[in-house]
Amino acid sequence: MMRTLYPIGASDIGAILGLSPWQTPAQVWARLSGLQPPSESTPAMARGNLIERALLWDVADREGVPYHSRFDPHADRSADGLYQGPPYSADRSGSEAHPEFPWALCRPDAWLVKKDNIFGTVLVEAKTARSFRDWEDADGNPILPPSYYVQVQWQMFVTGHCRTQVEVFCTMTDERRSILVRGSGKHQQQILDKVTAWRKRHLVDGEMPENVTADIIGLVYPKPREPETWVQPTDDLVGLAAEYCNARALESQAKRDAERIRDQLCLVIADNTGIAGVCTWKATKRGRQFRMLKGGDDE
Repeated sequence: MMRTLYPIGASDIGAILGLSPWQTPAQVWARLSGLQPPSESTPAMARGNLIERALLWDVADREGVPYHSRFDPHADRSADGLYQGPPYSADRSGSEAHPEFPWALCRPDAWLVKKDNIFGTVLVEAKTARSFRDWEDADGNPILPPSYYVQVQWQMFVTGHCRTQVEVFCTMTDERRSILVRGSGKHQQQILDKVTAWRKRHLVDGEMPENVTADIIGLVYPKPREPETWVQPTDDLVGLAAEYCNARALESQAKRDAERIRDQLCLVIADNTGIAGVCTWKATKRGRQFRMLKGGDDE
């Protein structure tokens, strides 16, 4: 039944809208359409789960409410407390669905319930980051990266809540930030319109999305190729093949040019830290001789 609904969760929204740095819309399409199995747990995901639990526990202590770590789908969440959400599952079990759009799902990390809170129950999201560069605007004010912003707006749309508290831990600097995100009916409607159209076009009607890569095409056409079966060359196809060869040649040349320029910069920097306001040259890990050139004066 879930397959016929083509459910879309909050973690899919950023990728569907082309905002995710980790997934493309085509990759999400391949997974949601059943061509590609859900990704297996990685050490990074396991680390994120551990940090998530620690962050939520700390939020409960900070707010002075009990921490309920075991998810209970039947809990009414009426008493003060921080109620952790269900663990991730490939079949979306434990997810909440929108009453009008049953295919619109989400799995909040937690619900913060405080009777004296004028906003009522607040959703809580725990995130990790390697730096806060994407978590600030030009004036240094805290913001959410676009992929996370649309995710929490989707969660508030599905659940009907109007506030989300995002707790962020930077794994490189051990910094911690809390960002309160308000629900935006305008943005939620825009997100819903785009996601609904994308779902109808690519999942319900089955149209292949744009910019698919060779690995996804291999999932769509998994049968071995017959050596005697050929596509007849047209002028457009010959031109496309020539364009590919030229692009590969330019890629190789660009890589050689980048390495040559990098070596020149490193020679100028020598034992210094870098060129002020331009780039730095530093060891990637203590005790290693390998050094990495990075651009920008804030590296």
